[in-house]
Amino acid sequence: MISTGRRDGMQTLETGINALVAAGVVGYEEAVLHTAYPEDIKRPDAPGGPRTPPRT
Repeated sequence: MISTGRRDGMQTLETGINALVAAGVVGYEEAVLHTAYPEDIKRPDAPGGPRTPPRT
């Protein structure tokens, strides 16, 4: 239901965590500790993983 409810603003925990990792708010190592599906968390430096500009 969550996946199909995206248009209503629903998201999975992993989607939210991936957004935080991509934004540089949470590190990858910390993120995988707080999810039941660590394989769904994308490494920021992996191909297809989230990319963020360097902080200045």
